[in-house]
Amino acid sequence: MIFKPGCKLYLLMLFSLLSIAIALDSISVVASEKPRIILIFDDFGFYPPKSSLIQGFLEIEEPFAVSIIPGLEYSTQLAQVFHRANKEIVIHMPMESVAAAPTESLTLRASMESFEIRGLIYQSIFDIPCARGMSNHQGSKFTASYDAMNLLIDVLADTNMYFIDSLTSPKSIAYRLCRQRKIPALRRDIFLDTNLEPEETIAGRFCQLVAVAKKRGYAVGIGHHYRETLFEFKEFLDSPLSDEIELILPSELLGLSND
Repeated sequence: MIFKPGCKLYLLMLFSLLSIAIALDSISVVASEKPRIILIFDDFGFYPPKSSLIQGFLEIEEPFAVSIIPGLEYSTQLAQVFHRANKEIVIHMPMESVAAAPTESLTLRASMESFEIRGLIYQSIFDIPCARGMSNHQGSKFTASYDAMNLLIDVLADTNMYFIDSLTSPKSIAYRLCRQRKIPALRRDIFLDTNLEPEETIAGRFCQLVAVAKKRGYAVGIGHHYRETLFEFKEFLDSPLSDEIELILPSELLGLSND
């Protein structure tokens, strides 16, 4: 299936912009002949494993990560199902945002005491024990707090987990603190399906992600458990553009073992 028309021209235009806008990241990654892309799909936990949406994601053999909100009805079941399907599991930890009131029971708040933050994180790990890493669900306030993030990083260090900064706010210090404290970490480059302008498409966001990967060597894209995202993901996999990159898991890019 041919990818959306105009994508190649769009990529050429993006390359010229990216040469100015993107600096090489300081992260050390495993070398590869092809540009590498990490795809993480967020907000799982609301739909049962046998639902058509979940089955649609499970049909995809290519590697990607599934980010599951802890404490939901199907969180533990979905983690087990996707883990058996060789997908990488990430705890999508609810964190306090500046604007919205938290709705999840396990939401981390910047004002919490140390024992409260640690307790909620360990409860989430107990809920999703096969997780390799953690990312922030919302969290514009929490990820901007030096003290709160350091408490979270203490637990990451104790449990040998990596962190994915969803970068829901430009004020986030999560990635920088992780790097300072030698915690394996990545940060989101492109949201595939949120904050789309009227003229933008999910297919176009996949084009942007490939452009970033070609410029820097790798890129991190975050999508959600939407049917339209699943459809465009499958379209991307069927397109010639997908042959130009390599899909890998976060732990692979970070050079982490499976021990």
